[in-house]
Parts: sequence; structure tokens; C-alpha cells
Amino acid sequence: RRPVFAALGVVCALALVPVQAIGHRGVSLSENWTCEDYGRNLLASVPPHGILIENGDNTAAPVILYLQIVQGVRPDVVLVRRDLLSGIYDSHSHSWANFWYLDDLKRRYPQMQALYPAQGISAPQASAEDPLRRIIRDAAVRGVPVGILDPAGGPAWFCDLPLIADDDGRRVRLDVYLNRHYDTSLVGMVTRVYGRGRRPAAPALHAETERIWRSYSLRGVFDGKLQSDRFLLLLALNYGNGTLARADLAYSQGDYAVAEASYTDVLSLFACDAATQGLQRCALARCRNANVVSARNSP
Repeated sequence: RRPVFAALGVVCALALVPVQAIGHRGVSLSENWTCEDYGRNLLASVPPHGILIENGDNTAAPVILYLQIVQGVRPDVVLVRRDLLSGIYDSHSHSWANFWYLDDLKRRYPQMQALYPAQGISAPQASAEDPLRRIIRDAAVRGVPVGILDPAGGPAWFCDLPLIADDDGRRVRLDVYLNRHYDTSLVGMVTRVYGRGRRPAAPALHAETERIWRSYSLRGVFDGKLQSDRFLLLLALNYGNGTLARADLAYSQGDYAVAEASYTDVLSLFACDAATQGLQRCALARCRNANVVSARNSP
């Protein structure tokens, strides 16, 4: 019987080969670099020896850790995972859940040893996200670059991070907390955090923004790959928000070519009234400039 069953097994396996080949063509990701490029682009958005706080993006953290640990890309950047840091204490079960992450962060970011010495942290401090606030506050004081990925927390269907406790005890979104206490600017896909009055002037921000975007690898970003995979929709939103900020900044600096191209890229990702209106403003500005030049050249 064994030779018969073996022969039947071979026949069945061979029969499945065409089916597998057809299925492979439909699901193959061999030429899809969007996730790796996304991680590299995020790391490129952070200045040397800076801190990158991911805010619940379940694509960014695994890719960045892979790039740093396996490929050795930008090991100088300290990745802070807010989802783990905000969950070191579970206020519902009254238990320490992810306390290990605070110890891990202390090992990777020595400054945390000074922020949280040996006596540790209390449950009220953990629930108020005191560790995250201390990291941001200390970095702003010492001039350490801090970048936060999507401080608003992304769409409701994607992540459900807790509200951070402000100094008065009220719980607010992270972006609201930042705007109350710091200056911020979206550079590339990362929101830079500055101490009050330390945000660079618009021309310097424009130059830095263009440097960052020109360093990005954008394979598959604006040609429909992101929208075809629901898992990558958040990437499309982050690229779109960053591109819109780039366009608005370029427009404010009179760089209409970059502004128009960026507004067009946003519209290739999703419908956006702000991008449509931006294109209209660029067209009007170009028309005004043409009229001024014509008036100057007329006898």
C-alpha cells in the first residue's frame, strides 16, 4: 500500500503546483518595499542621537527594530514605544503589566536612569504617563531632538491609546498636551518637538523639510500600493499628512513648484479638500506673479 499512497501524494502535490503559482502571483510581496522604506524614512526624519516616539503605529516599531538590530541602520536613534510605556501599569487590574519595558528603556537610553532612579515609579505616575512626559521634558531642556509619529493617535479604527494626563490632572490627547507646553512642527512624517521659542524660522524649516523628503525612498507610495492593502492604509495617511505639511510650508515660502507637486501627491493618496484648495492658491499665485512680471516689462 505504501507505494500506492506515495504515488497518490506526488500526484496531488503536482496538481496543486499550478494553483499555488496562480495564488502566488496574486499575493506576492517580492517587489513591495513600502514597509522597509517606511521604517528607513522614519529613521531619516530624526536628527542624529534623537528620540523617536511611535504613537501606536504597529507597522513602524517592528520595522524600525528590525532595521536597527539586524541591518544596523541608525542605532543612534532611541525608539520609544508609547503603547508599551503607557501600559507598564494596568489600572483596571491594578497590576504591573509592562514594567519590563521601563527597565529595557533604561538600558537603551541611559538618561532614563537619571529620570527614574532605583526607587522606581508609583502606580499614579505610571497611569498619568509620567515617564513619557519626563522623557519629552528632559529632551527639550537638554536640546535633544524629539520626533513623534502621529501625536493625534491615528484613526479611531487603528489604535486606542489612552489620553495623557496634563499637569492639571486633566486627560487630553498627546498632540493637545504638546501644543500646550511646546512648539511643534511636522517635518517629513515626524512631528518635531521644541522648547517654547526654539522652533526654527519658516525658511530653515522649509530647507530641513526638503532635505528630509529628498532623502526618502518613495517606492510604491504614490502609485496605489498603499491603498490596495488595508494594513498599509495608516502609512498612506502618514505620508499624506506629511506631504500636505510640506506643501503648505513650500507655498508659504513661495516655492510653488514643490507646493503644486506635493498637493498633487496628496490627492493621489486620498481625496483632500485642503490639497485641492492648495492647488488653486498656487495657480492664483503664479498668475499674480506673471501679471507683475508683465507689468514690469511693459513700456
